[in-house]
Amino acid sequence: MRVRGLSRWRLSIAALACYKPGHPSRLIYRPRRDDGRRDGRKSFAWTDYPGLLITAHTQLGALIALIWDCEND
Repeated sequence: MRVRGLSRWRLSIAALACYKPGHPSRLIYRPRRDDGRRDGRKSFAWTDYPGLLITAHTQLGALIALIWDCEND
């Protein structure tokens, strides 16, 4: 998604689209803002995703079937 604006901050978002039959769909996401430092990370690392999955599992109160789309890898 492209967002236009005059800012030096970058924002990365990891999200899960959650579907359960008979229930409304949910979007659970975690943003990560680039802090502008040279040594700071600008995107998510593989170590950031377990926290997102744990949050989703806690909020949904159910098991999760994860489908990973690695189009760029």
